[in-house]
This record gives sequence, C-alpha cells and structure tokens, in this order.
Amino acid sequence: MKKILLLSLFLFNCDEDEKNQESIIQGCIDFDACNYDINATLGLDNEFCEYAEECKDCDGNCLNSDNCTEDCLGECGGSTVCLNIYDVWKQNDPLTRDSNGYYHFGYNPTGMSDSDYGTVKYLTEQPLTRVFWTSPDSFFVYYMDEWFGDPIINYSTYSGDDGYGQQLFYVYAPFVGDTLTIYGYIDSDIIDTVFVIVE
Repeated sequence: MKKILLLSLFLFNCDEDEKNQESIIQGCIDFDACNYDINATLGLDNEFCEYAEECKDCDGNCLNSDNCTEDCLGECGGSTVCLNIYDVWKQNDPLTRDSNGYYHFGYNPTGMSDSDYGTVKYLTEQPLTRVFWTSPDSFFVYYMDEWFGDPIINYSTYSGDDGYGQQLFYVYAPFVGDTLTIYGYIDSDIIDTVFVIVE
C-alpha cells in the first residue's frame, strides 16, 4: 500500500513540473524596451529585451527633441553644420540658375571702375558660422580698399544670427566668357560650390 502511494505522489509531481514549464513564456518584460511582451513571464534579466538607439524611437526615427535633431547630413543627434550656396546676386539683382545649375553673370561695370561685382548668397543653418572661400580660377577681389589678383582664398565670412550670409566677388573684363568656380567651406569635408558664367 505504501509503495502505490509513493508512486502516485511521484507521478503527480511530474505532472505539476510539466504544467509549470508550459506556463513559462520567455520574453522581454521591460516596459521601456522595444519588444516588450505583455504575455512574457520570464525575462527579468532583460536578456530578451531590445532597446532603441540613442535619440531614436523603436522604428529608427529621430526623436527630434532638443538634443536629438538631425543635422544637415541626416545624422540623428549629430552636430555637423553644412553650407548651402543658394543664389548669386549681381549688384542686388537676383540671378537664377539655368537648367545645368550655372548662374549667368552679366559683366556691366558701373563706370567708376573697369570691374563688376556680385555676391554669393549662402546659408549655414547655424548662426555666426565662419565660412571660408576659395576658387581654382583667378579673379580679382576688392578688400580693404585694395585689389588682390588672387582667387578668394584665405578669405572668410560669418553667417548672421539667422545663418544667412554673403561673399563678395569681383571680376574684370578679361573674364568675360569664362566660368568661375567658387567653393565655400566650413571645414574640408563640408563644401558647397557655385558656378558663374561671366557674360
């Protein structure tokens, strides 16, 4: 009689263990995780949990909070400031790009000198950013009441409080028909270019 009772207790305990194993659902039980499982019963050590990257939601989208906005390169939480040259003006008259992206600058000196000038308009998307200017083409720059027969190199401007700014350039008659290539850059990796055909 005792042997039968012991055997019955052993079988009963085995059945209970199987039921307990079946009721355990492995999964993430951390509410803050991306893969939180409301049905999970095991996972206190978070080994099953997956979390969003810093500054991003669980779908990989930038949170766009104060410290988590996309910079101009599209990096969430990044701090890169890009340069965008968007227009060339000639004596305050706006010029627009042609279908190839070139500006046509009409050479028309005022009579007070044998040169003409224009301005490169740009946006840095961050206020008071220093922008450097250079060109592989030789044209003249008027600076501090003096002519420099060099490209715009080692010259710089600062964007205003709204991120907008402009760089002055001068040309002489011999450059009519030439295409001037003007580079603006914040650092060696962030460069924007404008092409100006002198007519």
